[in-house]
Amino acid sequence: MSETHHVVIVGGGAAGIGASLGLASLGIPHLLVERGELGGQLHAVGGLLRDVPGAEDVEAERLCDLWRRRLDAAGVPVLRTEVAYVDVQPDAEARYALHLAGSGEVLRTRILLLATGASPRRLGIPGEELVPEAYTLSTSRNPERFAGLHVAIVGGGDRALEGGLNLLPHARQITLITRSRRLRGRPAWAERLVSARHVTWRPETRLVRIARDADGTLLLTLAPEGAPEEVLRVDALLLRLGMAAHVPPLGEAIASALERREDGSLRTGEGGETSLVGVYAAGDVATPSPFRSVANAWAQGLRAAKAIALKLWERR
Repeated sequence: MSETHHVVIVGGGAAGIGASLGLASLGIPHLLVERGELGGQLHAVGGLLRDVPGAEDVEAERLCDLWRRRLDAAGVPVLRTEVAYVDVQPDAEARYALHLAGSGEVLRTRILLLATGASPRRLGIPGEELVPEAYTLSTSRNPERFAGLHVAIVGGGDRALEGGLNLLPHARQITLITRSRRLRGRPAWAERLVSARHVTWRPETRLVRIARDADGTLLLTLAPEGAPEEVLRVDALLLRLGMAAHVPPLGEAIASALERREDGSLRTGEGGETSLVGVYAAGDVATPSPFRSVANAWAQGLRAAKAIALKLWERR
């Protein structure tokens, strides 16, 4: 079974919803596809959002609820499923085929907007599967769950530092592990965290293996630069290695044609146009990691919507 659409947006986070509402306001029929909850990565945010234009600090869940109500009011069709992979076909009016996971159904579209966000970078080490929660566990929601624990945090960016600061009043001990001698996050956060008496910073150290003891204790094998490996026993682990652009699996013809930056994000023009005709990208999937934000993703979604509308209007 297959359906054909003029425009399909993949991803229901800030960029995808911004683009969807923009297209709706311009009278452009489209379909929004989201595999999880509308709002995307915002559901992992436990604190307040401070970069939303025209609003005071707002809770992420409240903002997601507002967006859902706006989509409902605009009558936007939303398909809750995962795209298994995308490939290209010879039909110029429905050039892109989105194969849906599980059902075997195919969505065909002339214009495809990728608003698939970013996902946590992985270490790719033995034992990583033992701690799937290490990438997503929030330190701002119920931080008291870490009370009295020894927590290891891997990473030196803002997310790692913020997590450590959230745990300062609760954790018994915090060990910060970084491959570099320099912390990449905000200097004020770094100074405050590493100066705390119960925080130990291990620079130039790699985490190379994760195991779990019979009592549940995590055994982290560390490889310090120029020193023998050692095992660190901790109660909890947070992996904060940054976020990588998340692009759904692509057929060879599409994958080879889409230009990417060194960090894996998609290169786009002013209106979100990629190097492949008819494929647009907006939000974190098309933004280098230092410049990602809710406001930027929303704005890119709106710009892509206008660019798509202009392209479709040219055919009238």
